[in-house]
Amino acid sequence: MVAYGVFTSRKEKNRQRYRSDKFYRGTFTIVVIVLLAQVFVVLAAGALFVEAKKIEPETRAIELRLTQLAREEEQYAPLLRKLGILASLKPLIVNRTPATRFISNIEEALFANEQVGLIELKLSNHFDPNDPNSKDDFTILITGAIKAASLNPTAVLTDFTKTLAERLPKGANVAIARNAVGQGVEAVVPFDLRIHYVSQ
Repeated sequence: MVAYGVFTSRKEKNRQRYRSDKFYRGTFTIVVIVLLAQVFVVLAAGALFVEAKKIEPETRAIELRLTQLAREEEQYAPLLRKLGILASLKPLIVNRTPATRFISNIEEALFANEQVGLIELKLSNHFDPNDPNSKDDFTILITGAIKAASLNPTAVLTDFTKTLAERLPKGANVAIARNAVGQGVEAVVPFDLRIHYVSQ
């Protein structure tokens, strides 16, 4: 240790203590580290503040857009619900064969054959409108008549049934429920046909 006297300056004393005293040196090192850490924290906070200022307008714009989208979604909620229902019904609508098409085909077959006339047509539909996956399922009962002047009413009905089956969409089953059998005295011979259809 270097000796110093009464007239040694305070600066020189501190320097001598720093060189020789471990506690003094350690305390000084801690103070320097704390000061450097504070400087680093201030610099980091400043950098974050600057970045936050840059990002803030973008964040506000995004929040505003999200609020606007939420309002629009709420406004169009009923329409979106209806579109969802229509989308779920699309396969059913595309694949449907409505009973009106069958009736139209039956009318065309009747008009094409002068010997056969229509008395009554009954439709029973088993389609479930509440089930999007429900298939077309209906039965048509036809009550008709064949002019007794025909040589063989049964043969006329058989030909008519065959022609009708060709006109109807695939999957239709045409069956004779009551054959046209004449007694020879009637002006017309009645018959019944049953058409059953289930969509594929």
